[in-house]
Amino acid sequence: MTKDNRTLAQKVDQDLVKKSRYKKLVVVLGSLIALVVIWVSTLIIGYTNGVSVIDRFNPFLSYTTAYTKLPSDSLTNPNNNM
Repeated sequence: MTKDNRTLAQKVDQDLVKKSRYKKLVVVLGSLIALVVIWVSTLIIGYTNGVSVIDRFNPFLSYTTAYTKLPSDSLTNPNNNM
């Protein structure tokens, strides 16, 4: 059938199908956006309050590498004057 020859009932049925698709799409997208907002706000609040557990899951933190000298195997005498 062409668009012009559709009956009112067919148009209503098609509109209902489209409405249910759009409703599902809006629910899925709204849920994803809400989860992202909750996740980012949790990371920001955890970072500002200094919660170290949240910092493990924060991808926005930069990682720094530091080097140190390991202690030597020789014993030192605290009374030794140099």
